[in-house]
Amino acid sequence: DGSRAYPGGGDYYDSSRSVAEILAGGGFRTNNVILKGLAPSNPYRNTAAWHQALPQHFHDHPAFVWEDPAGNLPRVLLLGDSISISYTLGVRQRFKNVVRVCRAPDNCRSTRQTIEDLELWLSDVNWDIIHINCGIHDVTRMDAEHRASAVGQLQVPLDIYRTNLERIFDRLSRTGARLIWAMTTPVRDDVAIRLNEDIDACNRVAAEIVGRRGIAVNDLHARVRSHHSSLWSDGVHFTDAGAAWLADAVADAMLPNLTGV
Repeated sequence: DGSRAYPGGGDYYDSSRSVAEILAGGGFRTNNVILKGLAPSNPYRNTAAWHQALPQHFHDHPAFVWEDPAGNLPRVLLLGDSISISYTLGVRQRFKNVVRVCRAPDNCRSTRQTIEDLELWLSDVNWDIIHINCGIHDVTRMDAEHRASAVGQLQVPLDIYRTNLERIFDRLSRTGARLIWAMTTPVRDDVAIRLNEDIDACNRVAAEIVGRRGIAVNDLHARVRSHHSSLWSDGVHFTDAGAAWLADAVADAMLPNLTGV
C-alpha cells in the first residue's frame, strides 16, 4: 500500500512449531544472549525497543541516539563495525529530513558476529538501502586465548570469510533492498595486530563476490589509502574530520541508489 509503517516483531517466530522444534533451531540472538524460541523484536519500532536491543555501553553514544521516524521517508540501514559507527552521525545529518538513516543497534564486528545477529538487525523493516562492511575484525590476529596478538592467527580465516560473506549476501538479497558493499579501510603500517596484506586479501574476496552478484561498491579503501595520513587517529580509527570525510563518501555512494525508492 506504499505506507512507511514500522511494524513491531511478533512474540514468537512461528506458533505452528513445537517448543522442541524451536529449541532445536537455536533461537535468535539479541544483546548477545540466545533467547530460545523468541523472534527478534523490531528494535527500530520505538525508543523502548531500541534501548532494549542496544548494549548498555552504547546508550549515550551519539551514533546510537534514538530518532523518531519523520514522515514517509526512504529507509537506510548501516551495518558495520566501529568504522561505520564513526560515520553514522555524519550520514544521518547529511540526509536529515530526506532519508531515515538507521544503524544496527551494536558494533557488528566480524562476519561471524554479523551472521549471528543479522536477523535482529534486519528485523521486519522493509529497507530501501543497506550499506554494509565487515573486515577489520575478521583480519584481527588473535592468540590461542582469543586475545589480540601480532603473532596470532586471523580471527576469521580467509576461506571462512568468503563463506560468511556469501551467507550474509544470501540473506540480504532476500530483503529486496538495494545493497552497497563498503570495502574494508586500510590501516597504518605500524598496526601490529591488523595487516594491510590481510585486508587486501579480504577485499579481493569481497570484490569477487559482490562483482558476481552485481552489488554496488563503495571503495572506502581506495579513498582512505589516498588520504590516510590526515584521517587516522590511531592507525585504524579516524579523527572527527576523517569520520566526517567518510560520512560524505558513504552519503555520496547512497545518492544514486535513492532514485525511485
